[in-house]
Amino acid sequence: MALKVKSFVFEDPNFHDTPTVENEEVAYQFIDQRRSPMQKKIAVIMKSTTSPPGTRVKVIKEDGTEQYEVDVDGDPNKWAVNDYGEVLLYVTHDSTKELKLLAATGDVKWTVDVSDLSIRGVAVGTSYAIAFISGATLRFYSTANGNLVKEVSTGRPEVYGPYFCSHDGYWAVCDGQDYTTLFVSVDGDVYCYDPPDNRGAPRTTDAYASVVGTAKGYLVFRTGEMVEIGTGDDFVWVAPSGDCAMLIREQKIELYSIWRAGFAKMTETPFAADQTGCISADISFYGKYALILHNTCDVCVYDLKAQEYKDSVHNALCSRAVMVCAD
Repeated sequence: MALKVKSFVFEDPNFHDTPTVENEEVAYQFIDQRRSPMQKKIAVIMKSTTSPPGTRVKVIKEDGTEQYEVDVDGDPNKWAVNDYGEVLLYVTHDSTKELKLLAATGDVKWTVDVSDLSIRGVAVGTSYAIAFISGATLRFYSTANGNLVKEVSTGRPEVYGPYFCSHDGYWAVCDGQDYTTLFVSVDGDVYCYDPPDNRGAPRTTDAYASVVGTAKGYLVFRTGEMVEIGTGDDFVWVAPSGDCAMLIREQKIELYSIWRAGFAKMTETPFAADQTGCISADISFYGKYALILHNTCDVCVYDLKAQEYKDSVHNALCSRAVMVCAD
């Protein structure tokens, strides 16, 4: 059976599949899709099912069209994409481990041998590519040439994902163990905040890594302020603009305006009929739209400003819901 990965475009009020962007390959298996920090690009990652191992990368632009598709040697382990469409891959070739940065054209821009490192995750901005290394050390590489710019020891026991960075890669964000939120800059600044009651690992970050979302409705700002907008097992996502956040709980989506001193609830939007749960989600740049992958494997779009369900498309792979949007 051939694998088909298709891009759908939402133009209010409906999804449509034109222009068509799809892969139909027998020798590749869909692995993941990720978006860039400011929602400019999506990277689709596929892994070959034959030997030697290989990686297929497809980058999709804001308008739903393809920017490039390329095959890369190596077995994919970690990946990230920036707002130019450059993709950072952590791949293995037998005993060799490499960081590869693909240019916005799909060509290999540079390769760094990291065989002596145990890399737990990667992130990439427009200026810096980041490797999160076992032992709670971070390395910042120049996206221009792959040179090591800075190695930062965070002083934490370990780092855990998900792994994020600001749009330029100046700030890196992750879980600093024991549900702490860790901010690390290319200049060597390290800030570690410990929300009460084990509020969970970071889920999203805004464009400048000044605030992240965590499990159980908690927001953590880089400058140390913390805001709780939910209780129990709620989840919060921060819009890339950093001005608002959405909380998903009790079969509804709550939209909040956020700032360092507090928050204000703006709207409340119920789930579409026959939809339950949230496997993954994303919120548009200024918080107008929410994209929810429900337990049915339907991807639904909601207009949070108008407080209404718009449209849905079934996702047979039930893969991560990500959005590129300029609302």
